[in-house]
Amino acid sequence: MTNKWRTKKISGSKQKNRRRTIVKVLFLCIVFLLVYYVAAYMLPRVEVVLIPKSRDVKIDQDIYLVAKKNIDMENRVYLKGKEIIIEEEVENTFQVENEKNIGDRAEGNVWFFNYTGLSFDLFPEDELETAGGVSFVVREPLVIPPASVSENGEIVPGKIQAGIIAIEPGENGNIEPQKIFITSLPADKQLKIYAQSFEKLTGGTTKMAKVVAEDDIEKAREKLAEMLKNKVIQKASTLKKDSEVVLGESFVLEDEEYQTEIKTGDEIEEFVMKLKAKGKVFAYKQEDLYKILREEVDVMKYPQEILVGDEPKEVTVDNLRKDDTLGIYVVNVKAVWPVSNPLDIDGIKQQILGKKEPEARRIILSNPAIRDVIFIWDLAVRRSIPNIESRIKISVKQR
Repeated sequence: MTNKWRTKKISGSKQKNRRRTIVKVLFLCIVFLLVYYVAAYMLPRVEVVLIPKSRDVKIDQDIYLVAKKNIDMENRVYLKGKEIIIEEEVENTFQVENEKNIGDRAEGNVWFFNYTGLSFDLFPEDELETAGGVSFVVREPLVIPPASVSENGEIVPGKIQAGIIAIEPGENGNIEPQKIFITSLPADKQLKIYAQSFEKLTGGTTKMAKVVAEDDIEKAREKLAEMLKNKVIQKASTLKKDSEVVLGESFVLEDEEYQTEIKTGDEIEEFVMKLKAKGKVFAYKQEDLYKILREEVDVMKYPQEILVGDEPKEVTVDNLRKDDTLGIYVVNVKAVWPVSNPLDIDGIKQQILGKKEPEARRIILSNPAIRDVIFIWDLAVRRSIPNIESRIKISVKQR
């Protein structure tokens, strides 16, 4: 009896455990199905980005940058904002780029001849030149006497000896005996009044050295101005509000003071220059500029067309200049903003509810006004468009 009772008890216990296991499995399956249903149909979100067939509207507009109040801007396009003024200083070491021959100049004595009947005054400012293009000047002012007629009726040229020196240093000035012409005279007179060297001119040497030129100083100033501009714009970006944009193209340098100990003609390899100045930039809200551009596009597009995207495809700002009448700056803004034919967003949403991605793509691309479509999925177990409209976002953007 005891063994039979125990056997029955064990058998009943096994059946109970089996039923519990079945119940657990069924419960887990139901939970899994519920989770799958929620994940597949309730949680997923999708953004459907429509890229329409479009054309570009090009904008070319002068815009006034207004940071002051009480300025009459009637009939002018203007952008409101604020000026940020920052005083800064920058310093840098610059290499001298200009190379110059600082050697000696060739010199010597020549004879001047005058075959005309009038004397001729020659000054150190008057250039003399050989047929080979080497230039000289006289050391002192002189008067070349006129020609005379001999007892035999021959023309005797007036002549005088004087020292000349090459304008530029170098061996080129060490010329052999030859004629030297006075370039200030007309061509026909140059054959009647000229100089003649009878001995080789000497003393010209070459010695190349770095010598500060005006171009070296100007380039240093430009570099320092650019350095200060970058520093001011960077600092202004930390002072502006999050909703504002610093217009780097509006940068203006004021009260600039350049400091250096060098001057043109100094023989040095490098030099230090410092710039202390006020930098002024204009800050504005990006949306305010886009509003202006939208208004310009609205005038230029066809009435039925719509703007594609929330911002223009391209924007360039240049040609900063001051309107002296108003005392404010104006810039030229060029922009490109695509426009397209209108799209029935609600109708497209209704057409693709519950459709799988390939089917939804086919439906959308069957619209002749749409060039392409992009699906951006969020929490999607399977790539099917949700059946709930609120889980679908449709936007129109540029490619």
